[in-house]
Amino acid sequence: MMTTGCSKELSVETNEDSVVIIPDTTYQPLETPSFWVYQDSTTSVKDTLTATDSLMTINSKVYTVFHNSSAGQTADEYFNISSHNYYSYGSFGNGLDTIELLYLNDTASPGYNWQAPAGSINGFPAQVQGQIIDTGLTVTIGSNTFTNVIHSEIEIEYNVGSGFQTPYAVYDYYVAKGVGIIKIVSDFPSVPYTATSYLISYKIQ
Repeated sequence: MMTTGCSKELSVETNEDSVVIIPDTTYQPLETPSFWVYQDSTTSVKDTLTATDSLMTINSKVYTVFHNSSAGQTADEYFNISSHNYYSYGSFGNGLDTIELLYLNDTASPGYNWQAPAGSINGFPAQVQGQIIDTGLTVTIGSNTFTNVIHSEIEIEYNVGSGFQTPYAVYDYYVAKGVGIIKIVSDFPSVPYTATSYLISYKIQ
């Protein structure tokens, strides 16, 4: 049975001392073996994302390795938190190469924006244009209600030689404190294709 929520502080008594486990207060818990199960609104396919205790250095950042299991296949994704900036590294669908996304700053106010390199798309330089849309939201998904949610919007652009072009892809992230990503709305304007991935169950260790 999957357990949702992580708002309680747990205390374990021993004969010698008391051990207190403090709930995760970041916007992307990294503790193993925490897991998140997402469902795609278009295909109904479910993905299970599981944190591991493995680390990998990518672009001078130390990432935690996550396993993503979907339809019998497993791939690695990576998450990093650096100075309140949240990065994910992996393949982001619809033919995208493996890229690095700066998708959140957890201290920024609505209207805050950023630009960051993202790697390449089909051999062409890519970048992220991001902004904070709103903070302090309450979002209900199914029977779960999440508080302290930040909504950010990420545009991926690429340069084929004449400057960075109209967004190749746009992602709207909804990220809850102590939980992580609860919803991503993905839009590929050139295809066109839009889908939503939403959290249906999770357990934070």
